[in-house]
Amino acid sequence: MDKNKLLLANEGRGVILVGHSQGSGVLSRLIINKIEGKDGQQKIISAMLLGATAQVPNGAQVGGTFKHMPVCESGDQTGCIVSYVSFRDTIPLPHTHELTPSVVML
Repeated sequence: MDKNKLLLANEGRGVILVGHSQGSGVLSRLIINKIEGKDGQQKIISAMLLGATAQVPNGAQVGGTFKHMPVCESGDQTGCIVSYVSFRDTIPLPHTHELTPSVVML
């Protein structure tokens, strides 16, 4: 089914993208390459990238992993990324230069 048929079948409703582990990596690439910054971004209710991190510059919602889709900062926010991953307490959190994993307690 091509993307136009998918859009018609959806009758204009928003979508929630959900992936876990490797699926989160696939969805991240899909969002980066095909969704964010394009018309389709407006259809995203949320993208739940479970078992993966979305990194952002300190104090920002965008600019790390994703350039246009923000990480969620509240439970009622839409159009944003939810990501979480667990680590053993003996393993440090991943850090890349000035980017840190987004951490928001809801």
